Parts: sequence; structure tokens; C-alpha cells
Amino acid sequence: MCGVAGIFNLDGRPVSRPSIERMTDALAHRGPDGAGIWIDGAIGLGHRRLAIRDLSERGRQPMTDRTGRITVTYNGEIYNDRALRQRLAGEAGEPFRSSCDSEVIGPAYRHWGRAAFDRFRGMFAIGLWDAERGELVLARDPVGIKPLYFAEVGRSIRFASEVKALLELPDQPFRLEAQALQTYLAQGYPGPERTLLSGIRPVPPGCMLVASRHGWRVERYWQPRRTGDLTDLDEALEGFAGLWQSVVRDHLVSDVPVGLLLSAGIDSSLIAAGLCGRDGVSAFTASFAREEFDEAPQAQAIAERLNVPHRTVAVDGEGDVAGRFLSVVHHYDGQCADSSGFAFHAVCEAAGRHAKVVLTGDGADEFFGGYETYRASRLAGGLRPILPPGLLRLGAGMLARAGRGGERRVSAGEKLFRWMSGIAAAPDCPHPQWRRYAFPHHLDLLAADALRDAVGGADPLSDYAGAVRGAPGGVVDRCLLADQRYYLPGDLLVKSDAMSMAHGIEIRVPFLDRRIMEFAGRLSADLLTPLRGPDKRFLRAALAREGLPSWVATKRKSGFNVPVAYLLRTGLRPLGQNLLDRNADLAAPFLRPDGVRRLWREHQERKANHGYVLWTLLTLAAWLSRESAKTDHVRSRAS
Repeated sequence: MCGVAGIFNLDGRPVSRPSIERMTDALAHRGPDGAGIWIDGAIGLGHRRLAIRDLSERGRQPMTDRTGRITVTYNGEIYNDRALRQRLAGEAGEPFRSSCDSEVIGPAYRHWGRAAFDRFRGMFAIGLWDAERGELVLARDPVGIKPLYFAEVGRSIRFASEVKALLELPDQPFRLEAQALQTYLAQGYPGPERTLLSGIRPVPPGCMLVASRHGWRVERYWQPRRTGDLTDLDEALEGFAGLWQSVVRDHLVSDVPVGLLLSAGIDSSLIAAGLCGRDGVSAFTASFAREEFDEAPQAQAIAERLNVPHRTVAVDGEGDVAGRFLSVVHHYDGQCADSSGFAFHAVCEAAGRHAKVVLTGDGADEFFGGYETYRASRLAGGLRPILPPGLLRLGAGMLARAGRGGERRVSAGEKLFRWMSGIAAAPDCPHPQWRRYAFPHHLDLLAADALRDAVGGADPLSDYAGAVRGAPGGVVDRCLLADQRYYLPGDLLVKSDAMSMAHGIEIRVPFLDRRIMEFAGRLSADLLTPLRGPDKRFLRAALAREGLPSWVATKRKSGFNVPVAYLLRTGLRPLGQNLLDRNADLAAPFLRPDGVRRLWREHQERKANHGYVLWTLLTLAAWLSRESAKTDHVRSRAS
């Protein structure tokens, strides 16, 4: 796991070495074990190394293949590299000098061309220069586990693992993009193919960007699909058992210590069970002072049953809450406001003292039906004709004014409010509405004329809704695919990468191994989220076979929440007073300072619970404040 960066001047101008140095220096936290720069005229590649496999200098990047044709800067892990080595040695007589997975990329590309990326099983963000063709290829793993951003400025393509590296270049514009900002406020992130900044975009998951002196284009090589052809539970469980053991084993390959982020939930418990007694793997669990948020005692019981060493990490105690929040904001780069990143940051910091590789259960909910919203979407279709939208809007408005449960984790009132407002707002597609941060009444209060004029009445959730409507299959299939293609790479994977790499540790996600994703795509909707009984039916049944106490497989999903409303009224209050009250104009001209102040004061005075939208606003304001301290043109160049 590393940080990558590069510049390709399509007009042939030589790349400046100091520019590559500035970009790689901004990524030092991603790769504290080494740095490298390679420049050849109009192309320059940079790398920061986090040494995981073959810790010798043979793993140094950028790496040029033996022919001198292919040079690679790479972030990630390719788990089938040994099989690829054997095939390349047999078919092409390719020699290898290291045990680094990165060494297979160049020969694979020479032998199979761009089809090589479809053969890689793992997570990756690759910058590859093909000297023979004069092409830069940027490739990203199938579901977007590893980040890769790019920008076109004049006749220059530049790319990096994080937005902050691109902003190190003095000619890189800093302009807030209005539609992305509105979407960010509504859902907590701008989407998997956008950033908050005009001109900077992610390479989409499962895609390649190919650039030459003639221009650039994006090509897709994979995306999640669903057939639902596997309907028998026992048959599915038999097929999963051996596959899961193989996948977990592959994800444990490492020359450095390995850990596991363990909750009391199904996903991480299934990974823990799959460790098969592997020595030296420790588990880490977030612990909250507020009991309703804390799963540490249950996680401890699971770890003891599986004989896995276990450590708990306090994430909301007496520490520097504001300091941690600002670190989270810095590493998010304005691309996410997921509040669970606050706890994830703390857990990764603790885990990083003992391990450089950590496994997590990310992706299980999106591929195995772990959210209540999937069943709710099925029910909504049947109830919609008998529930008048006007009545739903009236009920949702009354719940909104009532505050919906104060500081409790997720109250019944909050769930009812989201259910009613979702169906009322989009009767044919409520799924994205149920994940909102800022609701229409928030946006009406916050949006200034500049934002209204720029977005022209566009729906802030239109891309998410389009992902649902554009997917094939039944309602559950469409919701699952939308989350796999939009929500997962746009939010959860951004969080996991940013918070883990902040501490120089590699997150691995067995549930997002392509073999598991394709297996999950075969499971029928009834095996995932039946109309009756608990959600995530298949994984519960798989876990029940692992000899753990029955409550582990039957407990309700609780999620990785932090006490947002409480933290905003306590540890984060001084920061909020500064950024959302005294200096509430940081996001001008797009947001109304009076609207920002009103939401903040109502929350502090306990007149309402605006926790989620205020967390999003505070994340945005803290990021803009940091950037404005670096440059004078953050606000003046907003457009």
C-alpha cells in the first residue's frame, strides 16, 4: 500500500522534478518506508512506499520492467501474483527477481495489454507508462478500493492517490463545483465520479484512463452484476465455505504483522473465524463511553472464543476530540463527511502500533444485503399506492420539528422520519433518500442565490437515484447494484482508505475480493434480504456454522456509529462556534451564513437535532479553512 503521483505533458514539455517531489511529499503518510521519482521527458512518475511484501530495495518504485518499455507506480495488493508469475514464466519466459506483487504488472501488461487489469485479483491504483506506445494508463481496481484522482490542466494530465497532492501544483485551480457541493451536503460525499473541486475527478472504479499526445479516454473493464441464479441455501453455503477460506488465506499474505478490525457484527466475526488459528493476528475494537454505541464487550467475547488476541480502543473519551476531527478532515480532502471516519481514525491509529496490514468487513453489507433499506424498498413498492404523499410529507415534517430522538443512536422516530420522507420525496426510488444527511428543509435554509442559480433546481441525489433506476433486475437487485457501484466507492471506501493511510497501514477487504463479489452476485434476493426474518440471511447462516455462540449470528445489525449530536455539543463545540457561528461565511457565496448559524444555534440550544448536517458542514468548513490558510484564492475563485 502506497501513494502514487505523476504528470504527463501531452504537448511534450519536460516534467519538472520539483513538481513530482511536491506531490509525493504530500503523500508521505501513505508511504513512510521509501520514496522514488522517475522522469523521462514529458512523463514523470512518483511513489511513496509502504513496504508490505519483499521489504528489500527490489520492491522500490517507480519500477521499470526488464525491457525498459513499461514503468509503473502502483498502490495496492495483487493476491494472485504467484499464479500470474507462473503463467508469465511459462508462456513468455519472463524472469522475476523479487517476491513483490508489483513486479508482475509490467510483464503482464506487455503480454496481455490492457486486458491484464482484468486478470488482476486484488485492489490497485496503477499509473503505467508505455514508452513504445507513448501512452499513460491509469487503472483502478474493480470496485474502487484504492483511490486514484486525475486532473487536466491545459495540455497536462496529472494524477495522484489523494486530492491534496494535486493541489500542491501551483497551477491547479481550486474551484468549488456547485452541483457536487449540493450533493455533498445532501448525502455526505460528492459521488464516486466527482470531487468537490471543478476539474479534479476520480478514475471510476473498474476503469482505465488512457492518455496520449492525442488526448485521453476512459474505458471500463468490469463492474458488479447480479444474476440471482443461486436460490438454494445449502448449495450456496457449500460453495461459499471453501471459497471463503481461500480468500481469507490470500488476504493474510504479508511480510509484516497483520491485524483485524473486529466489531461484534457478522462480517468481521466471519473473517475472524476464517483466520484458522493464524498466529500473530491481533484484533482491535472501537470502544465508546456511551454504552449504546459500545460493542467492545461482545467483540471481546468473540475474540476469546476464537483465541484471537484482542485490544479495545477508546474513541470518544477524554482525548483531543477537536484535534482528531481536524486530522480526519485533513485526510478526507473534502471528499467525504462520513462521521464513522472519526472512530475509524482512532482504531487505525491504535492498530498501526501493532500491525501494518489490517483486515476489515467492508463491503459485506452492500453485497450480502446488510441494510434495512433493502427490505424497506421492497415494502415501499407495495405500500406506495395506499400512502398519500401529502400525508407522508406532513408526518415527516412533524417528526423533523420534534427532533427525532435527541442523541440516541438511531431512534425509532429517526427511522420513521426517514422512511416517510423518502417515500414522499421519491415514490418510485426512495432508497437514496433514506441515506440523506441534509434534507430539503436544510438545503432551503442553507442555499444562497449563487448555489441555486448554479444548480438550477437539480436534484442533489439524481446520480444516486440514477444508479438505482439504471440497474437491471428487481428492486433489491437495483438497490444492491446502486450501493455497489455508487455508495460503496463514493463513501465507505473513501473513508477506509483515508483513515487507514493517515496512519500508514494497509486495509484489506476480503468481502471485496472479486471472487466473493461475483459469488454474491449469484445469490437470489431471498437469500440476502428476505421479506421476513433478519437481513443478511446468507452470511448469518454461514457464520452459524463456525461454532460461535448463537447470539453472534442472530443479533441485530448496529452499524459503526459515533455519537454525532453529543460530540457537536461537547468536544467539538469550540471548533463549531468558530467555524459555524463566528466565521460562518467560509462557504460563501454558495451557502448563507445566517442559515449555517441558525442550524448550529438550534442544535446547541437543543431545539432540534441537526447532528448529521452539522457534521457535514463542520467538515466542509474545517477543510476550507485549512485550504484558505494555504492559499488566498480558495473563496475568491469559487465558481
